[in-house]
Amino acid sequence: MDQEPSVEEQLISKEKEEKEKKLKAELAVAVKGDEELELLLMCIEDGIVKAEAIALETNWDITRVYNANKRFRRLALKILNQSNSM
Repeated sequence: MDQEPSVEEQLISKEKEEKEKKLKAELAVAVKGDEELELLLMCIEDGIVKAEAIALETNWDITRVYNANKRFRRLALKILNQSNSM
């Protein structure tokens, strides 16, 4: 017997989805113009998250993937922190 989520749970879920959607949009804007980060974001959105798989998908060497991942994480963290401070 699965219970339907309460109205409160539904509202929380909807707010979470909206926040995730907003953060994804902000991230997409932030990486615009940086081809490496744009490509990395596309990989992540397609479920390709392991460095080795990203290297195969993009034809980058693994060091390039690690460096792009670091830049991406710093940018994502900055956006997340700005969003949480509002």
